[in-house]
Amino acid sequence: DAIRRAVPHKIEFFDCQPVTAIATAGCDSMALCEGGQVYTWGSSWHNKVSVGGSGGGTNRSKETDWQQPTEVESLRDKKVTEISTSGTHNIALTATGQVFCWGCGDWGQLGQGNLDDSAEPVAVEFFDNPTNSKTPKVVSVGAGTEYSMALCEDGGLYCWGKQGISRPP
Repeated sequence: DAIRRAVPHKIEFFDCQPVTAIATAGCDSMALCEGGQVYTWGSSWHNKVSVGGSGGGTNRSKETDWQQPTEVESLRDKKVTEISTSGTHNIALTATGQVFCWGCGDWGQLGQGNLDDSAEPVAVEFFDNPTNSKTPKVVSVGAGTEYSMALCEDGGLYCWGKQGISRPP
């Protein structure tokens, strides 16, 4: 509900599924549940609040705020272990090291080799090549305002999206 609360209150939606991680930025929120399900709610600017099953989702209008947590169904069977959100996009990491990004892609922060937005999570193909033994396994991810980062098990740090003063070259 869109009321002011001066004291914490429990989000009862998650009473029957334990939450293991949260991520927030601006007016957007994410929750990762014990079974690996990802839920989003809040402002839908830049298509960040994603719903829908395999093969597509519901592209919510920019003027809509979604106050109830909604599962990102296309990640349901991916065993997500980490989530991050920014003012422009979301990122999720799976147990196998797959990285998924969605939202605004204006600076390439979705890792797709283009500047397109995506309402649904898309795999960052650079890290999704099981036949190439040189592909590093990602162990942690982070979403900056207009960039993304991944830490790999070999200690390698990767960045994509807008490069600037506060971001690595």
